[in-house]
Amino acid sequence: MSCDNIMQLYDDGTEIIVTVSKCTGEDAEGNEILTPIDISSATSMIIYLLKSDGTTLLTKTAAFASVASGATNDGTDGQMSCLSTGSEIDQTGGWRIQGWVQLPSGKWATGTAKFKVVDNLPGFPTP
Repeated sequence: MSCDNIMQLYDDGTEIIVTVSKCTGEDAEGNEILTPIDISSATSMIIYLLKSDGTTLLTKTAAFASVASGATNDGTDGQMSCLSTGSEIDQTGGWRIQGWVQLPSGKWATGTAKFKVVDNLPGFPTP
């Protein structure tokens, strides 16, 4: 896990990115090699966020990830994203994320991943 997998409580406008990929083998250490799938022809993209309570599922319409985040913004790199709103990121702890994409050839879900939402200082203004 890297620092990219951490958000602050009540973050508003953070780009949340999911990469649609497939396993194309293993490296010398036995780790999966994941290759992005071109999703430029997607007709629908959704990102699901499961809050740390384990019962609240957010459904976010996704778009191609932005150039500002290092993506191509056209889906050829397999990246889709959505923006957080402060009122949604309202629980600290471990969250889960999963993407879903519809292409002309079918519909697929990505694997799941984890990220952490951490608290702010006492007295920090909240929305």
